[in-house]
Amino acid sequence: MLFFPLFIDAIPVVKFESAEFEPDKIRTGDNVFCRIRLEENADAEKDADISTEKNSSFEIKDIKFNLSGDEILIWFIPFNPLEKHLPVIKTGSFVLENIPVEIRGYAEAGDTVPDPPGPMLIPGTRLFFGFLFFILSFSIFLIYYFIRFFYKPVKSGIGDMLREVEIKKILSAIRSIDKELSLTAPGVFCSRINSLFKQYLEKRLASPFLSLTSAEIADKLLLLKKITPAEAGNLKKSLYISDRIRFSKYDSAARNEIILITDSVISAAETVEKDFRKKEVS
Repeated sequence: MLFFPLFIDAIPVVKFESAEFEPDKIRTGDNVFCRIRLEENADAEKDADISTEKNSSFEIKDIKFNLSGDEILIWFIPFNPLEKHLPVIKTGSFVLENIPVEIRGYAEAGDTVPDPPGPMLIPGTRLFFGFLFFILSFSIFLIYYFIRFFYKPVKSGIGDMLREVEIKKILSAIRSIDKELSLTAPGVFCSRINSLFKQYLEKRLASPFLSLTSAEIADKLLLLKKITPAEAGNLKKSLYISDRIRFSKYDSAARNEIILITDSVISAAETVEKDFRKKEVS
Protein backbone atom coordinates (compact mmCIF):
# COMPACT_ATOMS: atom_id res chain seq x y z
CA MET A 1 0.00 0.00 0.00
CA LEU A 2 1.36 3.41 -0.96
CA PHE A 3 0.85 6.36 1.35
CA PHE A 4 1.56 10.03 0.75
CA PRO A 5 1.98 12.95 3.16
CA LEU A 6 0.72 15.80 0.96
CA PHE A 7 -1.48 16.29 -2.08
CA ILE A 8 -0.84 18.66 -4.96
CA ASP A 9 -3.37 21.50 -5.01
CA ALA A 10 -3.77 21.20 -8.79
CA ILE A 11 -5.49 17.81 -8.48
CA PRO A 12 -9.29 18.38 -8.38
CA VAL A 13 -11.44 17.20 -5.49
CA VAL A 14 -14.39 15.07 -6.59
CA LYS A 15 -17.67 14.33 -4.84
CA PHE A 16 -19.03 10.94 -3.94
CA GLU A 17 -22.59 9.76 -4.30
CA SER A 18 -22.73 7.35 -1.36
CA ALA A 19 -20.57 5.38 1.08
CA GLU A 20 -21.79 2.00 2.36
CA PHE A 21 -20.11 0.18 5.26
CA GLU A 22 -20.16 -3.43 6.34
CA PRO A 23 -20.83 -4.15 9.14
CA ASP A 24 -23.33 -1.37 9.83
CA LYS A 25 -22.16 -0.97 13.41
CA ILE A 26 -18.46 -0.17 13.34
CA ARG A 27 -16.21 -0.55 16.38
CA THR A 28 -12.49 -0.15 16.89
CA GLY A 29 -10.57 -3.24 15.93
CA ASP A 30 -13.27 -4.53 13.57
CA ASN A 31 -12.56 -5.52 9.99
CA VAL A 32 -14.61 -3.09 7.93
CA PHE A 33 -15.46 -2.89 4.24
CA CYS A 34 -16.56 0.33 2.55
CA ARG A 35 -17.98 0.81 -0.95
CA ILE A 36 -17.81 4.41 -2.20
CA ARG A 37 -19.77 5.34 -5.31
CA LEU A 38 -18.51 8.38 -7.21
CA GLU A 39 -20.61 11.02 -8.94
CA GLU A 40 -18.11 11.31 -11.80
CA ASN A 41 -16.64 8.78 -14.20
CA ALA A 42 -13.15 7.54 -13.48
CA ASP A 43 -10.18 7.51 -15.82
CA ALA A 44 -9.23 3.91 -16.54
CA GLU A 45 -5.55 4.72 -17.09
CA LYS A 46 -4.91 7.26 -14.33
CA ASP A 47 -7.22 6.12 -11.55
CA ALA A 48 -6.07 2.50 -11.42
CA ASP A 49 -3.15 3.77 -9.27
CA ILE A 50 -4.91 4.59 -6.00
CA SER A 51 -3.64 5.28 -2.47
CA THR A 52 -4.66 6.85 0.86
CA GLU A 53 -3.23 9.50 3.11
CA LYS A 54 -1.39 8.13 6.10
CA ASN A 55 -3.64 8.26 9.15
CA SER A 56 -2.87 6.74 12.55
CA SER A 57 -6.58 6.25 13.25
CA PHE A 58 -6.90 3.57 10.54
CA GLU A 59 -5.07 0.56 9.22
CA ILE A 60 -5.84 0.41 5.50
CA LYS A 61 -5.65 -3.28 4.62
CA ASP A 62 -6.49 -2.87 0.93
CA ILE A 63 -7.95 -0.36 -1.50
CA LYS A 64 -9.13 -1.03 -5.04
CA PHE A 65 -10.76 0.88 -7.87
CA ASN A 66 -13.68 -0.81 -9.64
CA LEU A 67 -13.56 1.05 -12.96
CA SER A 68 -16.61 -0.72 -14.40
CA GLY A 69 -18.81 0.70 -11.64
CA ASP A 70 -16.93 3.91 -10.74
CA GLU A 71 -16.50 2.64 -7.19
CA ILE A 72 -13.71 2.74 -4.65
CA LEU A 73 -13.51 -0.28 -2.36
CA ILE A 74 -11.64 -0.05 0.96
CA TRP A 75 -10.89 -2.70 3.58
CA PHE A 76 -9.71 -1.16 6.87
CA ILE A 77 -9.50 -1.44 10.68
CA PRO A 78 -10.43 1.66 12.74
CA PHE A 79 -8.59 2.45 16.03
CA ASN A 80 -9.89 5.84 17.11
CA PRO A 81 -13.62 6.11 17.98
CA LEU A 82 -13.38 9.91 17.77
CA GLU A 83 -12.41 9.88 14.11
CA LYS A 84 -15.28 11.11 11.90
CA HIS A 85 -13.81 10.73 8.38
CA LEU A 86 -11.88 8.16 6.42
CA PRO A 87 -8.36 9.05 5.28
CA VAL A 88 -8.11 11.18 2.14
CA ILE A 89 -7.95 9.13 -1.05
CA LYS A 90 -5.86 10.08 -4.06
CA THR A 91 -5.80 8.72 -7.61
CA GLY A 92 -4.00 9.86 -10.72
CA SER A 93 -6.68 12.39 -11.61
CA PHE A 94 -8.57 13.39 -8.45
CA VAL A 95 -8.68 13.57 -4.66
CA LEU A 96 -11.57 12.25 -2.53
CA GLU A 97 -11.98 13.57 1.03
CA ASN A 98 -14.41 14.05 3.90
CA ILE A 99 -15.94 10.58 3.66
CA PRO A 100 -17.95 10.26 6.89
CA VAL A 101 -17.54 7.20 9.07
CA GLU A 102 -19.29 6.54 12.42
CA ILE A 103 -17.32 4.50 14.95
CA ARG A 104 -19.68 3.59 17.77
CA GLY A 105 -17.34 2.18 20.36
CA TYR A 106 -14.64 -0.29 21.27
CA ALA A 107 -14.63 -3.98 20.40
CA GLU A 108 -14.45 -6.12 23.51
CA ALA A 109 -12.37 -9.23 24.09
CA GLY A 110 -14.13 -12.37 22.91
CA ASP A 111 -16.36 -10.59 20.43
CA THR A 112 -16.77 -12.33 17.09
CA VAL A 113 -17.31 -10.12 14.10
CA PRO A 114 -17.74 -11.59 10.61
CA ASP A 115 -15.09 -10.62 8.10
CA PRO A 116 -16.12 -8.02 5.54
CA PRO A 117 -16.80 -9.20 2.00
CA GLY A 118 -13.77 -10.06 -0.07
CA PRO A 119 -12.92 -9.21 -3.66
CA MET A 120 -15.55 -11.68 -4.93
CA LEU A 121 -18.20 -9.03 -4.17
CA ILE A 122 -16.56 -6.46 -6.38
CA PRO A 123 -19.02 -5.78 -9.25
CA GLY A 124 -16.25 -6.03 -11.80
CA THR A 125 -15.35 -9.47 -10.44
CA ARG A 126 -18.98 -10.58 -10.57
CA LEU A 127 -19.10 -9.40 -14.15
CA PHE A 128 -15.97 -11.40 -14.94
CA PHE A 129 -17.33 -14.61 -13.42
CA GLY A 130 -20.66 -13.96 -15.11
CA PHE A 131 -18.79 -13.78 -18.39
CA LEU A 132 -16.99 -17.05 -17.56
CA PHE A 133 -20.35 -18.66 -16.80
CA PHE A 134 -21.69 -17.45 -20.15
CA ILE A 135 -18.63 -18.86 -21.96
CA LEU A 136 -19.02 -22.20 -20.14
CA SER A 137 -22.75 -22.40 -20.93
CA PHE A 138 -22.18 -21.46 -24.55
CA SER A 139 -19.40 -24.08 -24.82
CA ILE A 140 -21.72 -26.77 -23.46
CA PHE A 141 -24.38 -25.64 -25.95
CA LEU A 142 -21.88 -25.88 -28.84
CA ILE A 143 -20.62 -29.30 -27.71
CA TYR A 144 -24.20 -30.61 -27.46
CA TYR A 145 -25.14 -29.48 -30.97
CA PHE A 146 -21.80 -30.64 -32.36
CA ILE A 147 -22.44 -34.13 -30.97
CA ARG A 148 -26.05 -34.09 -32.17
CA PHE A 149 -25.56 -32.75 -35.69
CA PHE A 150 -21.95 -33.63 -36.53
CA TYR A 151 -20.33 -36.19 -34.24
CA LYS A 152 -23.14 -38.75 -34.20
CA PRO A 153 -23.69 -38.70 -38.00
CA VAL A 154 -19.94 -38.89 -38.59
CA LYS A 155 -19.58 -41.69 -36.06
CA SER A 156 -22.55 -43.50 -37.60
CA GLY A 157 -21.08 -43.04 -41.06
CA ILE A 158 -17.72 -44.43 -39.99
CA GLY A 159 -19.46 -47.34 -38.27
CA ASP A 160 -21.44 -48.10 -41.44
CA MET A 161 -18.27 -47.92 -43.51
CA LEU A 162 -16.42 -50.34 -41.22
CA ARG A 163 -19.41 -52.69 -41.19
CA GLU A 164 -19.54 -52.61 -45.00
CA VAL A 165 -15.84 -53.47 -45.19
CA GLU A 166 -16.40 -56.43 -42.85
CA ILE A 167 -19.42 -57.64 -44.86
CA LYS A 168 -17.45 -57.51 -48.11
CA LYS A 169 -14.64 -59.45 -46.46
CA ILE A 170 -17.05 -62.19 -45.34
CA LEU A 171 -18.78 -62.28 -48.75
CA SER A 172 -15.42 -62.58 -50.48
CA ALA A 173 -14.54 -65.53 -48.22
CA ILE A 174 -17.85 -67.23 -49.15
CA ARG A 175 -17.24 -66.71 -52.86
CA SER A 176 -13.78 -68.29 -52.65
CA ILE A 177 -14.69 -71.04 -50.17
CA ASP A 178 -14.29 -73.78 -52.76
CA LYS A 179 -10.49 -73.24 -52.65
CA GLU A 180 -10.51 -74.63 -49.11
CA LEU A 181 -12.30 -77.84 -50.05
CA SER A 182 -9.17 -79.80 -50.95
CA LEU A 183 -7.31 -78.49 -47.87
CA THR A 184 -9.77 -79.32 -45.09
CA ALA A 185 -11.86 -82.24 -43.93
CA PRO A 186 -15.53 -82.28 -45.09
CA GLY A 187 -16.90 -81.67 -41.58
CA VAL A 188 -14.56 -78.72 -40.98
CA PHE A 189 -15.37 -77.32 -44.43
CA CYS A 190 -19.13 -77.47 -43.79
CA SER A 191 -18.75 -75.82 -40.39
CA ARG A 192 -16.69 -73.07 -42.01
CA ILE A 193 -19.17 -72.26 -44.78
CA ASN A 194 -22.13 -72.49 -42.37
CA SER A 195 -20.46 -69.98 -40.00
CA LEU A 196 -19.53 -67.55 -42.80
CA PHE A 197 -23.05 -67.64 -44.25
CA LYS A 198 -24.66 -66.87 -40.87
CA GLN A 199 -22.19 -64.05 -40.19
CA TYR A 200 -22.90 -62.51 -43.57
CA LEU A 201 -26.70 -62.66 -43.15
CA GLU A 202 -26.62 -61.23 -39.62
CA LYS A 203 -24.47 -58.23 -40.60
CA ARG A 204 -26.05 -57.55 -43.99
CA LEU A 205 -29.65 -57.84 -42.80
CA ALA A 206 -28.98 -56.49 -39.28
CA SER A 207 -31.01 -59.37 -37.84
CA PRO A 208 -30.14 -62.40 -35.64
CA PHE A 209 -29.02 -65.39 -37.70
CA LEU A 210 -26.10 -66.91 -35.77
CA SER A 211 -28.38 -68.82 -33.37
CA LEU A 212 -30.79 -70.13 -36.05
CA THR A 213 -30.98 -73.70 -37.32
CA SER A 214 -30.65 -74.54 -41.02
CA ALA A 215 -34.43 -74.72 -41.49
CA GLU A 216 -34.93 -71.44 -39.62
CA ILE A 217 -32.37 -69.67 -41.82
CA ALA A 218 -34.14 -70.63 -45.04
CA ASP A 219 -37.60 -69.86 -43.60
CA LYS A 220 -36.49 -66.44 -42.34
CA LEU A 221 -34.95 -65.46 -45.68
CA LEU A 222 -38.19 -66.52 -47.38
CA LEU A 223 -40.23 -64.52 -44.85
CA LEU A 224 -38.06 -61.44 -45.48
CA LYS A 225 -38.59 -61.97 -49.22
CA LYS A 226 -34.88 -62.19 -49.87
CA ILE A 227 -35.11 -65.48 -51.80
CA THR A 228 -37.83 -67.32 -53.72
CA PRO A 229 -39.64 -70.42 -52.39
CA ALA A 230 -37.64 -72.58 -54.81
CA GLU A 231 -34.37 -71.07 -53.61
CA ALA A 232 -35.50 -71.52 -50.00
CA GLY A 233 -36.21 -75.21 -50.58
CA ASN A 234 -32.85 -75.74 -52.29
CA LEU A 235 -31.01 -73.88 -49.52
CA LYS A 236 -32.79 -75.81 -46.77
CA LYS A 237 -31.90 -79.11 -48.44
CA SER A 238 -28.24 -78.11 -48.82
CA LEU A 239 -27.97 -76.91 -45.23
CA TYR A 240 -29.49 -80.18 -43.99
CA ILE A 241 -26.78 -82.07 -45.87
CA SER A 242 -24.19 -79.72 -44.38
CA ASP A 243 -25.49 -80.44 -40.87
CA ARG A 244 -25.32 -84.18 -41.50
CA ILE A 245 -21.69 -83.90 -42.60
CA ARG A 246 -20.79 -81.49 -39.78
CA PHE A 247 -22.23 -83.59 -36.98
CA SER A 248 -21.35 -87.04 -38.29
CA LYS A 249 -18.07 -88.51 -37.08
CA TYR A 250 -16.52 -89.43 -40.36
CA ASP A 251 -14.29 -87.45 -42.68
CA SER A 252 -15.52 -88.69 -46.02
CA ALA A 253 -18.36 -87.23 -48.04
CA ALA A 254 -19.42 -87.28 -51.63
CA ARG A 255 -17.82 -84.44 -53.56
CA ASN A 256 -21.08 -83.65 -55.38
CA GLU A 257 -22.78 -83.10 -51.99
CA ILE A 258 -20.10 -80.62 -50.92
CA ILE A 259 -20.37 -78.80 -54.26
CA LEU A 260 -24.19 -78.65 -53.88
CA ILE A 261 -23.81 -77.05 -50.45
CA THR A 262 -21.24 -74.56 -51.70
CA ASP A 263 -23.24 -73.53 -54.78
CA SER A 264 -26.46 -73.18 -52.78
CA VAL A 265 -24.89 -71.00 -50.07
CA ILE A 266 -23.05 -68.79 -52.58
CA SER A 267 -26.22 -68.40 -54.66
CA ALA A 268 -28.28 -67.41 -51.60
CA ALA A 269 -25.64 -64.91 -50.48
CA GLU A 270 -25.44 -63.36 -53.96
CA THR A 271 -29.24 -63.07 -54.11
CA VAL A 272 -29.36 -61.29 -50.76
CA GLU A 273 -26.51 -58.99 -51.84
CA LYS A 274 -28.20 -58.08 -55.13
CA ASP A 275 -31.43 -57.31 -53.31
CA PHE A 276 -29.55 -55.02 -50.91
CA ARG A 277 -27.74 -53.18 -53.74
CA LYS A 278 -31.00 -52.78 -55.66
CA LYS A 279 -32.69 -51.12 -52.64
CA GLU A 280 -29.60 -49.00 -51.98
CA VAL A 281 -29.67 -47.55 -55.50
CA SER A 282 -33.42 -46.91 -55.40
